[in-house]
Amino acid sequence: MLGIYCRTSKERDIITSTILQQRTAGIKFAEKHNLEYVLYEEEKSASKNPDDELDPFRDRPEFASLINDIRNRKITQVWVWETSRLSRNTYASAFIFNVFEKFKIKLFENQKEYELTDPQIKMTRVILGAVAEYERHLIINRTSRGQKKQFEEGRKVHQKLYCYENVGKDKNGYAIWKPVESEIETYRYILRRYKEGASLTKIVFEVYEMNKIEKSLYGSYAARMGTVLRKHQYTGYQLNEEGVELYKRFRKHEINSIQILKDRKYWIKSVPYPLELITIEEWISIAESLQIRGSKMNLTKKERLLKASKDIGTGIITCGDCGSRFYYKEQKTRIYKAGHRNYYYTYFHNQGFRPKACNQFPRSFKIGHINEIMKLAYFFFYLVFDDTNELMNESQRLIRHRQIKVKEEINKVEKTIEKTGKRIDKFQTALERTDDLEIINVLAKSISQSEQKIEEQSVTLSKLKIEYEKLAEKFSQNLLDMTFYDVKEKINDWFFKLGIEEQRNELIKMIDKCVIFNHHLIIDTGKLLFLFDIDQHYVFDMKLLENLNKGEVYKKYFTKNENKRKAKTFNDKLILEVNLNLKGDTKIRVLEYMAQKFGFGYNLIGKTKLISFVSLAGIQSLEIKMPD
Repeated sequence: MLGIYCRTSKERDIITSTILQQRTAGIKFAEKHNLEYVLYEEEKSASKNPDDELDPFRDRPEFASLINDIRNRKITQVWVWETSRLSRNTYASAFIFNVFEKFKIKLFENQKEYELTDPQIKMTRVILGAVAEYERHLIINRTSRGQKKQFEEGRKVHQKLYCYENVGKDKNGYAIWKPVESEIETYRYILRRYKEGASLTKIVFEVYEMNKIEKSLYGSYAARMGTVLRKHQYTGYQLNEEGVELYKRFRKHEINSIQILKDRKYWIKSVPYPLELITIEEWISIAESLQIRGSKMNLTKKERLLKASKDIGTGIITCGDCGSRFYYKEQKTRIYKAGHRNYYYTYFHNQGFRPKACNQFPRSFKIGHINEIMKLAYFFFYLVFDDTNELMNESQRLIRHRQIKVKEEINKVEKTIEKTGKRIDKFQTALERTDDLEIINVLAKSISQSEQKIEEQSVTLSKLKIEYEKLAEKFSQNLLDMTFYDVKEKINDWFFKLGIEEQRNELIKMIDKCVIFNHHLIIDTGKLLFLFDIDQHYVFDMKLLENLNKGEVYKKYFTKNENKRKAKTFNDKLILEVNLNLKGDTKIRVLEYMAQKFGFGYNLIGKTKLISFVSLAGIQSLEIKMPD
């Protein structure tokens, strides 16, 4: 059976990338050679995100179906217009062609057979794939550079934004947005009524009553009102790229809260929309409230259970085969003779994405087994394996940020004291010039209140100055010691002070991707890869925290690079650390080892280390760091 795979593209000449031409050519080829065929048509254009191309199945359900049919021996031959239709990424192409070779698939590129085992063809394929990948990245970089600059400068604009009108452009070509007072007043009214608990439909009726709009349009107007309330530009700030990504994940129900966005590092002062009509904290509260209301209306009971669960790993973990997420689920055992049944809790593979095309097994894991792995990853990432220089820079940034904020508060309090002092002087002057007893009593009371206010502000000022001096002292002390104590406090807070949702937000900050391949779990932090075997049923040893707080092992390792063996030990076994930054084909060999040993591959571009809690027996001639 011949599989004809057609995929559109917006990156090349429209003639060579239309589905129609590819389908016609593929069918003619099949008829010419008397072959039965199945069409797999990917009408959705390729993603603009370069990282998406690393995953050959992302946004490509027809391709996933083709691979599944190949594995089931239904398809023995594949026809494509050109091989770049399969993938332009080197790693993704290697995975795809390995599948083809494993199942002895004949590949036809237009009218010619593509010999997969020919060394010359292999070399040409790698070169052409690299060129195609480079071409793709150039296109994406050119189109996204302007958007990134707008984010960095706080100039991201909308075609239209309620409360503002476009009145032209400045000399640099940037749009000029003028506040519209009437719309601002309406926005403030909508905001006040919503905070008082009124429904959006009720507010629509109150705002537009004079216009006598039709009742059938209330829902549409209410939806627009909700959209306006969700706009973060009314804070006078704009979310940066990282903040926008977090907010998108929140809107997709991948995370349950955006309290993390209270951190000012996610915000940039808005140039086109400078008015602060709502505080950042108020906006977060309203956005979360609107999300809950929308969830109640749009999600089924089952979906709400999956996506609103309060467990640290829910929605973070994805399936390495189909990309679906794992969510919290309550599982039931069979009914025993005594008439009762037991319940247990799992992270369960979501069935929403072509379940028949996914080969992941098992489909669920006990919550305890995964949560213990999350604890280990969080502890060892921040304390042992993370880049110390980055941690020091982050600690200094937080201290500097707090210093600036305290200094602003000091200036504000000093100005208040100065103004209040001048007011007292005016009252004293007026008191000396009058003999009216009633006016004297009013002025005396005002002077007394103002003096009390100065006294209160002076106490506040004294506390702020003490805090500022402590911050200055902390900033000037030994950076390594300072950073160690910051990390120590961060870890202790995560284990003992933070709630589940806050713990989960911290994991989201740390983890770039968290992927399950059968019973293996990869936690990708951006530069580091942690590899775990879920079947080993890890248990986080609280003695690790005791050693951290005593400062006997981890402080010396963190500040003096001593006690390496003890710091990198878990359950009396050394944690393996593979350096992926060596020259040569280290990453290729690690990828091959993972495919042969564990049965899966993972994109290693940009990764510096593989931290393995799993035995790597059999891996040869790779630099595995063994602590002294």
